[in-house]
Amino acid sequence: MFFSRREAMSAVVGCGLAATASGNEGQPPPAEPRRDPVYVHLPNAIREVFEATFPNHRCVRMAMREEKGAAVYRGTVFDPACTAAHTQLVGDETVSEPILYHLEVSADARVIEETAHPVLDRGRLPKAVVASYEKWNPKGVEGREHWWTTELPRGGTRVYRVLIILNAVEAYRAAFREDGTVVSSDPAAVP
Repeated sequence: MFFSRREAMSAVVGCGLAATASGNEGQPPPAEPRRDPVYVHLPNAIREVFEATFPNHRCVRMAMREEKGAAVYRGTVFDPACTAAHTQLVGDETVSEPILYHLEVSADARVIEETAHPVLDRGRLPKAVVASYEKWNPKGVEGREHWWTTELPRGGTRVYRVLIILNAVEAYRAAFREDGTVVSSDPAAVP
């Protein structure tokens, strides 16, 4: 089909006016939050624990077992935005895989075990940990790099760790319980 220049311009202007009139010009439709397909069959309370603990991660394995008549869920997740990989020699093969984290949750949505993983949003740190950290680091030293991690060992208590890297040879470290108790620190206080 052949269009004259005048017909083509009318069509372009007409479509442009319609898009402008709708107010949605250049804006994609609102996106639905993407659900991990492995979480589809989990109870909502369990799914919410996984999504809150590891936001924007993908689940590669979910195991469910019965323990004392109640379900226990153990998931293995990774961060698709992370460019790091875990590489090791297995026999005569060099094997690389994304860095994997594990989370085990009871049927009543209580975390049983959580492997050490980064805390990327400092707003997720408990207030008691932040207060204790501020006493340990009163000047707010950031260094070249500043890393927070957390973990909950099976049968243990949750620990938050901070690592402040100043340069190639000097770093400050501290570990805090969820209630703000200092587990360890090197140095005793940041100078």
